[in-house]
Amino acid sequence: MTNLSNLSRREFRTAINGQAYPQQFPSQYRYWLRITRTGNQFVMHVSPNGTAWSLVGSQNIVMPSCIQMGLVVTNYQQISTVTATFANVSFTGSNVTLVLPGGDGALFAPQHSVLTPDFGVFPNPTGGELNLDLSQYIGRDARLELYSIEGTLLQITEIEEVQTMVANLNLSQYANGMYFIKVQSRDLPAATKRVVLQRK
Repeated sequence: MTNLSNLSRREFRTAINGQAYPQQFPSQYRYWLRITRTGNQFVMHVSPNGTAWSLVGSQNIVMPSCIQMGLVVTNYQQISTVTATFANVSFTGSNVTLVLPGGDGALFAPQHSVLTPDFGVFPNPTGGELNLDLSQYIGRDARLELYSIEGTLLQITEIEEVQTMVANLNLSQYANGMYFIKVQSRDLPAATKRVVLQRK
């Protein structure tokens, strides 16, 4: 949830009518929200602009393949009303349209767009251990390349089929400085991120 404040909130329950597990974290004005499901794993991202996404958590919840999803507005005061506007809402992975509450007609149809590859890196700066959020590459091959600031290829990691959301790289053998991580997958354009190695 975006509280439209300096804190955002994630909340989940792992069993029907089970205990809810709420957690708050700094929003940093990242009011765009995204949830990606792969099997029973749900991965949460936030963004300040709908383009650059940051991983803020994941949770394994056993669910059937066909589920209902929706958006909700809540208020802190029980005896007052609240209104909200949702914009730029989309979903992928289904042939069913979303409908307004009460089934008053189709709200929008599934979005079938060409995947624009992207990945996240954290922590950045890093002391050596680096995590790559590869959630957009699940089920695809991936080639991870590490380059120096001069453009020298230093390391290659080949993944035949990405099966986990996060991959790990160890940069501790390299000197402090700036590096570039490139991720490539068949039939997709390459994506590149800058990483700062800063060991104490």
